[in-house]
Amino acid sequence: MKPFRERLQESRPMIFDGGFGSQLFLRGIQLTNSALANDLHPEAVVAIHGDYIAAGAEVIETNTFVASPLHLAMAERDAAGAEQLVRLAVRHARQAVEQNGRPVYVAGSLGPSPGAIEADAGGVDFGIANAAVKEAHERVVAAMAEEGVDFFGIETMF
Repeated sequence: MKPFRERLQESRPMIFDGGFGSQLFLRGIQLTNSALANDLHPEAVVAIHGDYIAAGAEVIETNTFVASPLHLAMAERDAAGAEQLVRLAVRHARQAVEQNGRPVYVAGSLGPSPGAIEADAGGVDFGIANAAVKEAHERVVAAMAEEGVDFFGIETMF
């Protein structure tokens, strides 16, 4: 597979996967945090990635949009397990790529801190200190990088 930066130089569009949480819901999996599926429903996570690859995606994104320690704490889960959950997510994405046999890039999904969307819309102030948000993102990014994502998909940041 050619390096991602080289692929970006091509003029043809790159097909990215779609939503992850919605695909879990379609499979009857409803969790307080979609990243928990990496541990609780690994076969479904791999299958969702596989479906996107089969549909022609050249990039799949890890199931980590809400895997930060802050999100896990809001879901009443152990925030200390964030890195392990992220590592599982990258491994599941890589497993789907290997099973499919096509060259597909794996993007590490990094979503906003809890309440960012609501606070930006003027709704809720979660009062999460910037230092805590920075530390949470650093932990997730480090785990993704160590597991070998091809690049980061930074989504819905404010």
